[in-house]
Amino acid sequence: MTDAPGATMTVGLSLAAREPGMDVAALYHRPGVLRALLRDAMAQGGVPKDEAESAFATIVPRDASVLVKPNWVNHFNPAGHGMDCVVTHPEFIAAVVEELATARPGRIVVADAPIQSCDWDTLVPQAFRERIIGLGARHGVAVEFRDFRKTVVHGRFLEAPVVRPPRPADRYALFDLGGDSLLEPLTTRLGFRAPDYDHRRLAEAHANGMHKYLICKEIFEADVVVSLPKLKVHKKAGITGAIKTLVGVNGDKDYLAHARAGGGSSGGDLYEGRSLSHEVVAWLRDRVNMHRGHLSRVPWLAGVFLARNLLRVDERLMDGNWYGNDTCWRMSLDLNRIASYGRADGSLADAPQRTIHTLTDAIVCGQGDAPLKPHPMAVGAVTYASNSVACEVANAALLGLDFRKLPIIREAFSAFRWPLVEPGAAVRIRSEGRDETFDELVSRLGNRADAPPAWHGYIEWEPPPGISRAA
Repeated sequence: MTDAPGATMTVGLSLAAREPGMDVAALYHRPGVLRALLRDAMAQGGVPKDEAESAFATIVPRDASVLVKPNWVNHFNPAGHGMDCVVTHPEFIAAVVEELATARPGRIVVADAPIQSCDWDTLVPQAFRERIIGLGARHGVAVEFRDFRKTVVHGRFLEAPVVRPPRPADRYALFDLGGDSLLEPLTTRLGFRAPDYDHRRLAEAHANGMHKYLICKEIFEADVVVSLPKLKVHKKAGITGAIKTLVGVNGDKDYLAHARAGGGSSGGDLYEGRSLSHEVVAWLRDRVNMHRGHLSRVPWLAGVFLARNLLRVDERLMDGNWYGNDTCWRMSLDLNRIASYGRADGSLADAPQRTIHTLTDAIVCGQGDAPLKPHPMAVGAVTYASNSVACEVANAALLGLDFRKLPIIREAFSAFRWPLVEPGAAVRIRSEGRDETFDELVSRLGNRADAPPAWHGYIEWEPPPGISRAA
């Protein structure tokens, strides 16, 4: 199910009934209510509704192979606010898998690529895996879990050894977008950077006329792709949800450009403006990353710690963590284009090869120092769309952010090769049987997420003339 070229793209929104003092997180533990929210969001989004069958009955052919891609980023929340606001909730995944299993596909693969230091067995415990596998078995459907990562660090310390997990190299497809990459206009001799990764490896993937990504083949082998993002603000992109979550189909973080070396005043976007103290810390951080996996990293870590404290550098405002980051959204849209147009041989077709169905876990969202250290925001919503960009417009509304101020959404409507939306396409948000514009929905809900530190005042929605904010 895809929207016609130039047509209005529909997003289905399902909002849980809220009562004063209600614990919204408790919705995760009410399977009937959770599945009803999923079904309603899909019905509002235009999927034919049949109470006797799965909500996926018209999307998933019998015996099809389905890829379910949650948002699995890390196994703990360093800020101490729990995991409900960090990753797609396990019960949300369970509800979707059960709904899928009743459509009788042949196989369901649940997979993602968390950060390299994530402990997989803590994030996706064996008991949970067995439960979901058993849930599928009750419907005669095989369920598999896969870790997409090519590189893993064992242990919590940054000098811990880097290992290669037993995922065969032939399970990845290498893409080179060349001059058609959205990163191409930014390519300079200073190069790109990614937190905790060696920039020399990144330079092997991104240079003038060369922009490579290493993509897991499961997305090309699936007959149906179902994306399950966790809705959060994001310190490098402003927001992470339907669009940013597809970065997880890239299996090697050494291919992911997050920012450009230097400050905003010198052609980079690691930090705002021009600052010698920030440049010193950035240089030391490069040395830390160049020695990753070795004890020789420790002295450089000590140097970063001393410089950061002596020069009073707030690392929350480093690494591209600010509103002027012009790199991260480009990388994210590149990966969305590959996910839509890519083929298993590393080529891109002229027409989309698959529809990505997105069900956003926006029951408890993440705000503040996200995506890794958020604190919770109770929203109680699920969104569905067959277009990731359209879905993200509605997701921005749920957070009280203006999608027109967020490059990762705004620029996705631009004209480029392998477009993500058709020219002239508009977004319609449908909830409770009625249609709303973006501004009407933000106004009605009245939500206002706590933006990341260096994004405050730059991405929040403000009422346009004729529309007032909800009390």
